[in-house]
Amino acid sequence: MVSSLLINSSILLKYCDFKSADYSRKYLQILEIPYWSKITVKRRTHTCGELRKNHIGQTITLNGWVENFRDHGRVIFIDLRDRYGLTQVKFSEEIQKEAWDIAFKVRSQFVLSVTGQVISRGDFVNPKLVTGDIELVVSEIEVLNTSETPPFEITEYSNVNEELRLKYRYLDLRRAKMQQNFMF
Repeated sequence: MVSSLLINSSILLKYCDFKSADYSRKYLQILEIPYWSKITVKRRTHTCGELRKNHIGQTITLNGWVENFRDHGRVIFIDLRDRYGLTQVKFSEEIQKEAWDIAFKVRSQFVLSVTGQVISRGDFVNPKLVTGDIELVVSEIEVLNTSETPPFEITEYSNVNEELRLKYRYLDLRRAKMQQNFMF
């Protein structure tokens, strides 16, 4: 078994566990990554719960999980969430076809990095959300991680058997109600 952990942009820790008939050996190997092969991930400029009307017109980057996915033909809406809140992001086939093609394949719990311009929702304001006055029109999208279909919906409104929730506790802790229990 070999597992790797990227510590920073130039050091990679590699944990190796070799098992064979004649010996078993575990060791930690530190590898230096050449400067030309460093992994780059687009850093967020704001959190999902931070955007308000005063951000309209700005180009920003958000990272988060896909909470909801709504396909309205040539327009796709995704509710992107992180530990700080939720923001609606919009993909339009007319504005950015490549981003729309990728968003069409995205499903619940995928991890995304999206870049775009903040616009007003106009008459479609959602008063239930603190970010309900705005949405992000996406020009760039990167899928950071895919996800298998979870054993239950990870939303506040899912009515799930407690045994199933405890078995998959790491998923249940993504719900906002559960996260609020840990935040001070």
